[in-house]
Amino acid sequence: MAKATANSRFPLNPHSSMSARCRGLTLVAMSRSSDTPTNLNIDSRGSKYKGSRAWLMVALAVFIVAWGGNEFTPMMVFYRGEDVFSPVFVDALLAFYAVGIAIGLLVAGPLSDRYGRRVVMLPAPIVALIGSVLIAMGETSEPIIFTGRMLSGLALGMAMTAGGSWIKELSSPAFDPTAKPNSGAKRSAMAMTGGFAVGALIAGLLAEWGPIPGQLPYMIHVVLSIVTIVGLMTVPETRQSAHLKVKGSFLSDLASPSAKHPRFLLVV
Repeated sequence: MAKATANSRFPLNPHSSMSARCRGLTLVAMSRSSDTPTNLNIDSRGSKYKGSRAWLMVALAVFIVAWGGNEFTPMMVFYRGEDVFSPVFVDALLAFYAVGIAIGLLVAGPLSDRYGRRVVMLPAPIVALIGSVLIAMGETSEPIIFTGRMLSGLALGMAMTAGGSWIKELSSPAFDPTAKPNSGAKRSAMAMTGGFAVGALIAGLLAEWGPIPGQLPYMIHVVLSIVTIVGLMTVPETRQSAHLKVKGSFLSDLASPSAKHPRFLLVV
């Protein structure tokens, strides 16, 4: 069942050659961060989004982060056409992106279990924003565009784990009495998939027919990320570390029994 849950909630970038490895890492992160919440903090003081609307802002943040993660896919054609980078380096940027995703998946889940979903998810659109800025600036610089691509992957991994779990908990009866049992997983999956699709579509159109094609797609994502950051700050926390009683060190949180399973090793 863990595999089905991970696939339904967190669809990965279908264009990435590293998606199989990331899928295996998602299983590890999901085993810790997406279990049914046992201790929800229903205090929404200072929150603009209360009740059944709270999950919408988090879903939008996941959507925008996924947008930033996949907008690069059609831009690869643009970079090849510009002959600035070698074809090998352009293809390698997918691997750098996957490394960022892997780090985000492995670290963000345990962190959100210890310190809460909000404190881990809030930086995700900020990291995605910085990634887009660096990619836009690095049209002719390998180190800059490499760093930006890594940050885009890191932000996506954070959104997959902390963001997905936050949406699920905000879709519980404590926050959304009208939500169905599987609403959280469906909402998270729709936000992620929608971001992947729209980000690639907009970037492809702008790269083909828009002005300053090497910067404009990323500039749009930066603006959307700023709006998302402001809105995300109004959403209440659902999980408080003070009540979790998490034992052991953070390094122990990274360990997972699934890592020894033959199926997991085969996927990775």
